[in-house]
Amino acid sequence: MEDERPASRAAKKLSADLHAAGIKVSPRQIERWRQAGLIEATDRSWIPCEGSEAEYGPQAFEQARGVKHLVDDGLTLEQIAVVQFVRRRYVTTSALKHAIHQQLIETLGPGINAKYWTEAEPIAEERAAHIARRLARESEAKSLRQQLHRLGRQAGERINQAVARVIAGALMPYLAGEPRTRRELTALLKALGLSIEHLSMDEIVANLRLLRIEALSQELQVASRDELEQARDDYVAISQWAARIGYRILAPPSDEYRIAIRLLAMLTLRKRFGSKTMNQALAALTSSKMN
Repeated sequence: MEDERPASRAAKKLSADLHAAGIKVSPRQIERWRQAGLIEATDRSWIPCEGSEAEYGPQAFEQARGVKHLVDDGLTLEQIAVVQFVRRRYVTTSALKHAIHQQLIETLGPGINAKYWTEAEPIAEERAAHIARRLARESEAKSLRQQLHRLGRQAGERINQAVARVIAGALMPYLAGEPRTRRELTALLKALGLSIEHLSMDEIVANLRLLRIEALSQELQVASRDELEQARDDYVAISQWAARIGYRILAPPSDEYRIAIRLLAMLTLRKRFGSKTMNQALAALTSSKMN
């Protein structure tokens, strides 16, 4: 039910300032954006006789202007929270975590509590087929599809079949958790086009366990703001390196919010291997010798 209380004086004033600059934002929108963690305000309820109104400082004008542009682009407030974080703009930690968690669920769906992977497999295949069709329609994805085809091709497979199978294999750990048997793990590695020789099965299973949706959700829940910002910086560093070698992994501006899994993967990797190892890997990856 929509809040019917009158807008605060501070929201009305900020709205008037925005209108004067040609930016049409109502006082109600301003307060809704503040409650969504997208506009910074000072709560004056702790001051005697001041009431509970929020005061908006000079920074709120630019924050509201930025949110307005993204709203006009068709983004939801949850999507905007992630975009603002990626762009190093104001967003509260609680709003950010909520937005990332919602995106995680929307992307992967709920975890599958299956004794074996049989229940997860058809779901992974269906989602992979959808992604493969979408990639086939995007001209920029041509080189990616060719790489996936080379990676996981089986005899007689057409490119869309190979792409869908490789993607399905990649989705399986997220959906179903770690494999229960060596046979399932071998099938997964083959789906990804990876050799099963000279690999420690125990180590692979331990790493796959970190990719379960429950594990990613838990990592998000306990992550500090500094850890989330480090994950963002790790992701940006790898994306910039990938762009230099002609492999784009940063989404276009309209899809900047689609990075929940990547952010959580970066967070998990740094915790799994330690900051020293992660920093060394990033330094090696982004050094001039690797370009």
